[in-house]
Amino acid sequence: MSCDADRVSEEWAEGVQVRTAMNDAIERQTLVDELLAGFGRVQSVRDWMGHDHRQGDWNYEYNPELAKQMLDEAGYPDGFEITLTPAIRGAPAEVESCHAVANYWEQIGITVKIQNLPYATLRPELITRNYNGITCLTVSSRLSPIIGASNYTTDSTYSYGPHHPILDEYIWDTQQQVEQSAIEAGELKVYEFIWENSMAASLYVHDGLWPAGPKIDPIWEPTRSQTFFHRFIE
Repeated sequence: MSCDADRVSEEWAEGVQVRTAMNDAIERQTLVDELLAGFGRVQSVRDWMGHDHRQGDWNYEYNPELAKQMLDEAGYPDGFEITLTPAIRGAPAEVESCHAVANYWEQIGITVKIQNLPYATLRPELITRNYNGITCLTVSSRLSPIIGASNYTTDSTYSYGPHHPILDEYIWDTQQQVEQSAIEAGELKVYEFIWENSMAASLYVHDGLWPAGPKIDPIWEPTRSQTFFHRFIE
């Protein structure tokens, strides 16, 4: 992240520039087209899937030349070395996309060491904040983005890496709201902060395909529990 939490400091600005450069180096649409065979869509900010209509300006534009320039300006003209771990959790193309990201980063001068570990081995390092590197990690869609944001607070059991006192304040305040309008306003505040500081990136949202055949009862009707679930996810 940064050795200085002061957002007006040179160290913080350099950290944001490096993270933004790493995101601009990834051609997300190609991942969707090639690895998902088109069954998905590009996403740049994590946890926002299903809520795109509320904010449409969060999008990293693929620009490797600009990414190289930004790394140079941030003090890494020759790049650096990082560890990248695919967190295997059953999502389509999760390992392949992680390797593709490594290739994109190597094209701008970053040396990537792929570390293959079972998720059960990786998870304790994330909980104890001992992991030093980047993971490709899939999550499910959130009924409310603030649910996912709970992993970004300093008091969270689980950690994806990025923490900041201001982010803590925004998230804790939003979690206490009960009015839907206040919750949504708080969520936008939280994720605007995440976007502006390039703190939690996403690659894509994949489609969920469900097979259907002639043996399905044509007069099937939802049970009470299924009806409740349907209304709940709407």
